[in-house]
Amino acid sequence: MSLVEKYNISEKDAYTLAEIEILKEKEGLFSLKKEKLKAKSMQVLKPYKVKFMDLGNLINEIKKNPHFNSPELKEKYGKIESNDIKSDYSWAYRILIGFLVVVGIIIFSNYNNKLNPENILGKDWFGKNSYSALGNAYRAELKLSVTKEGDGENAKYRYQIFRDVYENGYFVKSYEFSGYFLPETVNYQHTVAGTKYSETIWMTDNPRFGLILNHGDPVHIDPFDESKTEKIVELRDFVGEACITLR
Repeated sequence: MSLVEKYNISEKDAYTLAEIEILKEKEGLFSLKKEKLKAKSMQVLKPYKVKFMDLGNLINEIKKNPHFNSPELKEKYGKIESNDIKSDYSWAYRILIGFLVVVGIIIFSNYNNKLNPENILGKDWFGKNSYSALGNAYRAELKLSVTKEGDGENAKYRYQIFRDVYENGYFVKSYEFSGYFLPETVNYQHTVAGTKYSETIWMTDNPRFGLILNHGDPVHIDPFDESKTEKIVELRDFVGEACITLR
C-alpha cells in the first residue's frame, strides 16, 4: 500500500503538495519563500496526522507520481502560484526542530560510542578467575598489555595476554596469546541467572577474547561499585563465558 493510500490523501491535497514541490525547486537553498512553501505543505498534511518518519517518503511519493502533476488536475484545481500561498511558519519550525533533535541524538550516540582505546595504553592490567572442571579446582592469573602501532585511521592496537593456570593450587602451565584488536566492535547478548544482558565488545583477532566497552571506552570504573575511583578493564573470555576484571 502506498503512503497516499495509507493516509487517504485527497486528490486535491496531493495535487497541491505536488505543485508546492515544483515551486520549492525554483527557490534557493536558504530562501525564505522556500520555508514558507514547506510550512504550507505541513498545513496541508496537518489533518492527516502523518507520522514524522513518513513525511519525507510521502512527499517523494507524491512528487514522483505524474498523475498529481497532470494537466488534467491543473485544469481541475487551477494552477498554484507561490505568491498565492499563505502559511503558518510554526509548522515549519516544529519540523525543523524535530529534525535537528533527531540528528543531534544520532550524532551524540555515535560520538558517545566512538571507540576510545587510548586509555588502555601504557599499563599492564592484571586479573584472575576461578573455575572447576572434572572435579578439579582451577585458577587462572592473567596479564594484559596493549600497544599502539601507527596513527590516525591507520592505527592498530596489538595485545598480549599471558595466562598462568593453577590446578588445585599447583602451577600447571603458562599460555601466551597475542595479535591485534579488530577495527569494528560487536554486540554480544547473553543470559545470566535468567536475566538477559547486552554488551558491546571490542574483539581481538582470536575469537576467544574481547574487551567489554563502556560507551566506547575499554577502561572504566567498576560497574559493581561505582564509589571506587580505581579504573578496571573487563576481559570477556568466551570459553566458559568468563568475565575477568583486570586492574
